[in-house]
Amino acid sequence: MSVEKNHTDYLYVYGIIPKEELSKSVLPLIIGIDQQPSTAMKFNDIVAIATPVNPQKFSQQNIDSLSKNIDWLQENAIHHHSCIEELNRNFTILPMSFCTIFQNEQKLSNLLKERYDELFGKLQTLKGKEEWNLKVFCKLETAKHFVLENNPSIIELKDSLASMPKGKQFLMKKKIDLKIGEEIVKEFGKWQAEIQKYLTSFIEDSSLRSNWGKDVTGRADDMIINCDFFVEKKMEDEFISAIHECEKLFSKRGCTFQVTGPWPPYHFSKMGSDD
Repeated sequence: MSVEKNHTDYLYVYGIIPKEELSKSVLPLIIGIDQQPSTAMKFNDIVAIATPVNPQKFSQQNIDSLSKNIDWLQENAIHHHSCIEELNRNFTILPMSFCTIFQNEQKLSNLLKERYDELFGKLQTLKGKEEWNLKVFCKLETAKHFVLENNPSIIELKDSLASMPKGKQFLMKKKIDLKIGEEIVKEFGKWQAEIQKYLTSFIEDSSLRSNWGKDVTGRADDMIINCDFFVEKKMEDEFISAIHECEKLFSKRGCTFQVTGPWPPYHFSKMGSDD
């Protein structure tokens, strides 16, 4: 059965891959966001992976309206991610943002041509590497106990407390409680630096993200670190082992580590403010 392509379709782009890798792996058939099969658009040594989409359904105005619908946004963002993950399994991919759409092939071709050096160069930096995410959760009571026993400022206040009259001890205890809160925040910053230093030998780069609240995580403990790491594939086993060793060191401080990946290189593929 032959299928005629509607040349009025827009093109929804999922990502860009190196042309040379197409000779080593079969391009998976991706059914796009508008239920159309994927197409490969080549320019020199790079290939854009796209699917046709209906111009009315995927006009900027309609997308702006649909994006206010949380269910639509979640469903299609997950689909976008799934398509990129599929490509990421066998190819170096420069992933595009959700709803990266071109009005026609010529506009996409112009972008590939105008930014060819930048796109090709970025693919070279991504080759042979993968993204991992580390979230560190902490039981605050355990962290508080650790600070009480190990923080020099708190230990000094505690020592001075014993020699004070009972009337002053009440005020000093309040001061210690406030100081503990301040020192815990400082400790979390130090712990982040310690973990980063511990993993330095196994990573190419890192990107710190905002922590999620309990309303998002659904956990009883607090997220204190949310960080992405850029890791060479050949160092994956060493990186994971280092994470586990690091968790053992921090367990006495009330910390639990959660590492996930490998992910497409979302946080290490940015090229500029207009991407």
